[in-house]
Amino acid sequence: MEEPRLKPAKPDKPAGFSRLGLVLVNLPWLFVLLVLYWIWR
Repeated sequence: MEEPRLKPAKPDKPAGFSRLGLVLVNLPWLFVLLVLYWIWR
């Protein structure tokens, strides 16, 4: 039996999904930078 969710990400995935993933990964860093900027002001 094959479970598609356990398979590695397919290359034919929509670009939007990968972009959303990048945003979610970078969001905490942007928040940290924003807080640091607020403190150093």
